[in-house]
Amino acid sequence: MIQLCTYFDSRFLPRGLALIDSVKAHTPSFKIYILALDDACFEYLQSLQDANLEIVSLAEYKTYFSIDISKYADKKQFYFSITPNICLFIFDKYQEVDQLFYLDADLLFYQSANYLLEEMGEKSILICSHHFHPLHQLIATHYGHFNVAINGFRNDSEGLRCLQQWKSDCESWYPGMPDFPHDFFSDQIFLDKWPAMYPSLHIVKNVAIDVAPWNLNNIKITRKNGIFYADNQELIVFHFSNLQKVGANTWNTNTAKFFISIKGPVKEIFVDYINKIESYGLENGIVQALTFEPNSARFLVQKICRNFFNEMIVV
Repeated sequence: MIQLCTYFDSRFLPRGLALIDSVKAHTPSFKIYILALDDACFEYLQSLQDANLEIVSLAEYKTYFSIDISKYADKKQFYFSITPNICLFIFDKYQEVDQLFYLDADLLFYQSANYLLEEMGEKSILICSHHFHPLHQLIATHYGHFNVAINGFRNDSEGLRCLQQWKSDCESWYPGMPDFPHDFFSDQIFLDKWPAMYPSLHIVKNVAIDVAPWNLNNIKITRKNGIFYADNQELIVFHFSNLQKVGANTWNTNTAKFFISIKGPVKEIFVDYINKIESYGLENGIVQALTFEPNSARFLVQKICRNFFNEMIVV
């Protein structure tokens, strides 16, 4: 049985439910450990009485780690600090878990989550490349080489050492930290040093895992007989990062900055997902944003790109 974990609040609840349902639709045996980041989310998930879900409250999490969130400018930056902690918490509290995959809540599975087990093999750590287009890589160095959307850890010496070091890196960050590439806190920058530190680390090779807006100009999406493909491989996981509802029926995919126009099979993927998260009858309009001043040159490029690339969807 594959063991998964994630976290989200009530604003992200429809996306979390879509993730759960997609795993359930394709994976015969699984457990998802979920940190509910507010009371409304906790109560809703508890009311489902789903044996596949193990719900952790924010109060229990904060007590366990003696969390101080005062250094973070907003909730989203605090949320970025959670990933190593929730994995360590699960390994400590649920001794039967020997291998765990962290998932961002805005992922959707199109095939079995067991593909992650196959990809990781006997390794202790699994991480995902951004799969940037080479040209985009030149202008996106501040994002690092790896994406914290899917990570795998084994409950062994190297897996735990990695998580403890990641936890320490996150906790040692402070606003204005020298040489840190962002004006806000992000946990994924620390992953750049992992390949040199951990011999039992595997970088995901299958481009059909963690397809996302930032690699759509490097991975071709097609659809045949109702099945989506990524570079001629059946799509496994799509990451709907930064998708925002901006009107009653209008959504911004925020893909123009990656030189992507939403059309064809890519648009079909987004429309299907939007219809799914709207089907729960819950609030979709509010998503926590980062509090920081954007780089002026980057902001100008993004503004210009919006004039050339369509990133809006009306459903």
